[in-house]
Amino acid sequence: MTAKPKSKPPSLAALARSSGISRETLRVWKSQGIDIFQPEQLLARIEGKKGKSTGQLAELKEEKLRLECQRLEAIILREQELLIPTEDVLAVAKLVGLTARLIFREMAGAIINQLDGRTQSEMYRILRKEIDSRLTQISEMDFMPDSPLAKRLEKKIASYAKRFQTSN
Repeated sequence: MTAKPKSKPPSLAALARSSGISRETLRVWKSQGIDIFQPEQLLARIEGKKGKSTGQLAELKEEKLRLECQRLEAIILREQELLIPTEDVLAVAKLVGLTARLIFREMAGAIINQLDGRTQSEMYRILRKEIDSRLTQISEMDFMPDSPLAKRLEKKIASYAKRFQTSN
């Protein structure tokens, strides 16, 4: 008795043509351990995809639409100059922080002699007065005079202030 020669499995391209599944999908399924040359496994995978895809596809489309709407809202707000780019806000915050650090370091050197020999309550009063003075100095500074960023920040702050006043 002679053994029957094994038939060669069809090529990936031939399998893709006959099954209507793309070669890339077949490659992915094969890498996931599915024997794509076994019709039962291939059919089970196709049926499994169809069963899940209807509900999942609707959810994915809904999520994609929601994210796209959020993105477009952000673009509209930015174009209306109601939304300030994060980079601009971070640049101003860094500038304010550096300025505050310098001012408070200067304050420490300026008041050290005033605190010598004082009681705790007197030191507290001196420090509080000096800190209030320095914070006022920072709040009155114009970090970027006449810059578009400064104008947008002023506009945005004014809009928040107006909303806050009407809500109270």
